[in-house]
Amino acid sequence: TGIGVTVVGDVTSTQNGLIPAIKARTGDVNQAADQIDMTGAGSTFLQDIGAIPNLLVRTFLPTGTASTTSMTISSIDEAGARQQAFVVDTRGVTGTLAIKWDLIEFGAIVGPAVITGGTGPQHVVADSANQVIILGAGNDTLRAGDGRDVVGSAAGNDLIFGQGGYDRMFGGAGNDSLDGGSGSDVVRLGIARADAQMVVGARAGFARTGSTEGTDRLTGVELLRFTDGVMLNTVPTGQLQRIEEATYLNRFTDVAAAVRAGVFTSGLDHYARHGQREGRGDLFTVDEAFYRAQNPDVDREIISGNFTSAADHFLRFGRKEGRDASALFDTVWYLERNTDVAAAVRAGSTTAADHYSQFGWREQRDPSAWFDTSAYLAERADVRAIGINPLTHYLDFGAREGRLAPADDSGMFG
Repeated sequence: TGIGVTVVGDVTSTQNGLIPAIKARTGDVNQAADQIDMTGAGSTFLQDIGAIPNLLVRTFLPTGTASTTSMTISSIDEAGARQQAFVVDTRGVTGTLAIKWDLIEFGAIVGPAVITGGTGPQHVVADSANQVIILGAGNDTLRAGDGRDVVGSAAGNDLIFGQGGYDRMFGGAGNDSLDGGSGSDVVRLGIARADAQMVVGARAGFARTGSTEGTDRLTGVELLRFTDGVMLNTVPTGQLQRIEEATYLNRFTDVAAAVRAGVFTSGLDHYARHGQREGRGDLFTVDEAFYRAQNPDVDREIISGNFTSAADHFLRFGRKEGRDASALFDTVWYLERNTDVAAAVRAGSTTAADHYSQFGWREQRDPSAWFDTSAYLAERADVRAIGINPLTHYLDFGAREGRLAPADDSGMFG
């Protein structure tokens, strides 16, 4: 593969070496949170297996340039006489290293990687880099870090934790527990919405997903990906935020002059009569509960009376800071896939949210992988006729009517 590997540890290592091995690879100043999470997962694994004197602990340090060929890390003791715990630090590799992971009871992953594994119960914990961790059938425990991760298992009764960041998770067949943690997270369920019996609410829920999928408990999950579309775990709160008066007038000085001259009674009057058709203004729905949950600093400011609502903060500051107004708008994703917009944002001439609301949807760009703009417009002739932002329409009407959003998420789950 063009990858060299240094291996630290020998056949005489014991379980006493696992926590020091994790600490040795997470000792940087900016890794304090990762070290706490990863050593905690290691300690839980050691408690689960009990007093096993012959646990094999090794550290793998690959270097080189990643290619399309996977590196394989498999059991050293295929007879199963010894359980094994491996620490893998990929930060010495240029690019994202693909690793085939097989018959390893515990793994700690530091750095970006794509981990695909075999069958059997396995524990994997990862740091805050972006990772893909997809294991085979077995009762697995998977803990992602604070990156934008894909975490899943083919089958079994799994425990899957997204931790921080924007995560995509799935448990496959079996009775799984999936906890998205903080960030905007989506769980893929391998059935149609009509085949699911669900109780949802408060951004935590319980999904009974039918005989093939089992019964899954979902916590801290914002989006549910069924085979026929995407559903918000909770109906958006907050009303349509068309424009913020002062922002609108400051931005469009010709309108401000016309208001002063008495041609229009207000910025909103201009927007209703001309501005929307001209692509001016800010047509957003800010999901109050989502925005406050994702931004605890804003929540505190609202409680203190410094802002009247999530929409107030978003229109004045949040959109310029790259915060997301709802679970269906992903600023990072939007800018990664629209480099022209990213350049304009860097130049200070727009924001991701402004661009989508004014131009992006008309150009049939998607606000995230979980909302297909062109598909929604194709499905809804009434929305096309009105000529409004389809994402705003869905959040204000479609989601509240129980409709699914069309997705454009090919390849998003590994």
